[in-house]
Amino acid sequence: CGFKLFSRASLPYIIPFMHSESWIFDVEMLMLAESAGIPMAEVSVGWKEVKGSKLNVVWDSLGMAWGLAVLRGAWG
Repeated sequence: CGFKLFSRASLPYIIPFMHSESWIFDVEMLMLAESAGIPMAEVSVGWKEVKGSKLNVVWDSLGMAWGLAVLRGAWG
């Protein structure tokens, strides 16, 4: 989980180049920001877990691994 905040000026370097529509989209956003030289900072935020998550650890982990492999191949 994570909250991504971008300045309006950085969006033209990120949004038009995105291809991912699954859970991996935020990784692609960070990769695009890094390749465009956009400075990044990690800031902690409060988080409260809510019961009833639809996350399936096994299947969603496999989906993330596949998405990372596709991104890596696209960037390679």
